[in-house]
Amino acid sequence: MAVLGLLWACAVGCGKSVNQIRPPVDAADGSFDGPVDTTTTEVSVDVPADVSADVATDAKADAAGDLARETPPGMCVSRKPQRALISDFSSLDNSAFGVSPVDEVVGEVDSTGNVQIAFDNADWRTTGTLNYGDMAQLGITWSCEDISNLCPLDASAYGGIQFTIHSNGGQIQSADFFVERVDDDTVDDTIMCGTCVEPTPGYRTACLPPRVTFAITQAPTVMTFRWSDFSGGLPHAAVDPSQIASMYWFLHPAPPPDGGSGGTYDVDVTIDDIQFIPL
Repeated sequence: MAVLGLLWACAVGCGKSVNQIRPPVDAADGSFDGPVDTTTTEVSVDVPADVSADVATDAKADAAGDLARETPPGMCVSRKPQRALISDFSSLDNSAFGVSPVDEVVGEVDSTGNVQIAFDNADWRTTGTLNYGDMAQLGITWSCEDISNLCPLDASAYGGIQFTIHSNGGQIQSADFFVERVDDDTVDDTIMCGTCVEPTPGYRTACLPPRVTFAITQAPTVMTFRWSDFSGGLPHAAVDPSQIASMYWFLHPAPPPDGGSGGTYDVDVTIDDIQFIPL
């Protein structure tokens, strides 16, 4: 899914004097009769103070509006979500946050790996069979309509995030939920706005996102996490809700029955009612 000056125009009569006086002309031959009078007459017009103030205010508002339309914030400036609800999947699809072109922040949910996703029951179900050593990753992405590009999310008006999750009999037992902040990202990660630098490109050792780890059971459970519950990020350990780069889950299966690392495991996990919570 899915970053932009102000043009000034001359007023009417630009470059012309309003009160120019024409020189006297001899009617008989059309010649100038005497010296040219180049003086101007000033006309004083009393304008009520409140009208002047209104005009000045309107001018500033118009200029500010033009500037906002013609130079919207850059792709690395955080946008605020329109509402607390991210998705309850009532639309029976993977849409999240808002609707284009009505809302500024518009997103979707998705899964990576050899898995399938479905929304038939007004929830988000992920199923499939994976090899041990491979993890299913479920994520929420978004873009900003004013720049038609990815951008950070500012959820600082909220106290955290919650969702309902359960396993439908597969082998998934737990998950890590990450809320990634921009300054724990490298410039090549996610929305390409990161400021963290890895000593060895391609290896995540110095730049890590904050996370929480929780168990997944067969009973639907509402998981509620405040921003202060997240930790482990590098170089910044905690979540910064004003600069969220991404949100995603890593699903962890039970250990292989034979204690080795081979074989496969089944994924069958359902998530629903993802939303921000009040401060």
